[in-house]
Amino acid sequence: MIPYVILFLPSIICLFWAVLHTTVSSRTNTYRLMMALILDAMAFFFVDACYNYPGVSINTMLVGGMMSQFVTPCMVPLIALYMERLDRGNVYHPLQTIWIVIPAVLFTAAVVVFSVSEPQKIKTIIDGFYSEGWVFVRPYRGKAEYIYFVCTELLPRAILVLETLTLIYILLRIIHKHNFKGKDIINFWWKGQPIEIAELQIKNITILTILLSIKIVIFRGDVRINLWIPDTLAVLISIYIFKFCYLALFGTKKLLTLKDIRNSFRYNYDEKIKAQIVEEMMNELLDDAEEEALKRIQEKIGENLHIDQFRSEEKTKDTPMITKRILNAVSESWEEDSLMGRFQHLMIDEQAFLQPRLSLDDVAEQLNSNKTYISKLVNNSYNLGFPELINTLRIDYAEQYIINHREAKQEEIATSCGFLSASSFNTIFKKVTGMTPKVWIASIDKKKHD
Repeated sequence: MIPYVILFLPSIICLFWAVLHTTVSSRTNTYRLMMALILDAMAFFFVDACYNYPGVSINTMLVGGMMSQFVTPCMVPLIALYMERLDRGNVYHPLQTIWIVIPAVLFTAAVVVFSVSEPQKIKTIIDGFYSEGWVFVRPYRGKAEYIYFVCTELLPRAILVLETLTLIYILLRIIHKHNFKGKDIINFWWKGQPIEIAELQIKNITILTILLSIKIVIFRGDVRINLWIPDTLAVLISIYIFKFCYLALFGTKKLLTLKDIRNSFRYNYDEKIKAQIVEEMMNELLDDAEEEALKRIQEKIGENLHIDQFRSEEKTKDTPMITKRILNAVSESWEEDSLMGRFQHLMIDEQAFLQPRLSLDDVAEQLNSNKTYISKLVNNSYNLGFPELINTLRIDYAEQYIINHREAKQEEIATSCGFLSASSFNTIFKKVTGMTPKVWIASIDKKKHD
């Protein structure tokens, strides 16, 4: 019993994703195409499973055969339209719907021929063909049952082969246009590098096309004897349907990372780390947002953070990007246990910048965070890179140290302020203040006397 139930696994997976896409991805511009494709695939795999299920009634088999005239030729064009949408965005042309003519004609022809045929004779021809081949079918030529057999068994397969060749051409054109390479997928999985969703979907479609092609050339008579063949294909097809539909949740988002995949369900977090997770979510959303969306967010935040004080700076060329100003404003409202609060505590209260070999990895580890987020936090909040911020804090500390320790040598000052040597201290001090430590202390003394 279980081996026969496995035959329906692809259609069950399609039903699962039809419900899920309706729930969570109805706003994507690929939603309608994906829903049409999922429902079409569900019908196709259900009909195919019924053919192989033992004891299926004649009427069920024949009705399924007529359904296949419509759903089978629809699958490949829908996949092609989906890939075109990923490639060219929300572009639509009325000619794209002309493919519906082929399945409509096939379905109409099957219904007409079925209405003047005898169901038992049709089943006899189909079973005889898959067990004995063309020799069994030839005596029926010219009869309605033979025409039904050609319309429902042979013609759809030939059309599917032609459509598959067209789909291969479209995929090759997209691969050439974007210069997709096999190593991109390797770098995505093993190095965490971003990749275009279209490239991942092409891989899934290619494998699905191969599996379906194998399914086409296998005679149903042989399948019933060797049930492990369709079961194996059903499991493999289900896996890649799942992967294909999962990636479709991201709509037409251009680049995807492993972190995006892990964070697809964003609210799966523990209350203790809520502040950090929400902050990471905001950073990711701000990176993806367009300027219009950012301005709306700015207005919303400004209601509580008095954002007018820095809105007047927008017109100047030297002001940081709008994203950075928003993050600066948001950082002022973060709680003390947020990443920003913990970073400031580490730097100001614990004076971690005095550690000579302090690195971004060290800070990320101490804050139980990711160095990417720490780097973004520093850049967005202080408009400085992490090394620049650390050196600025060290020089600020050094200025007070020099004033309080007038007799200290430069080597002592350097090591006390987190520098590895006096020479590096002198170089950075001059870069930050514009003068050497001796000249700087002399200028301080002069100002006091004046």
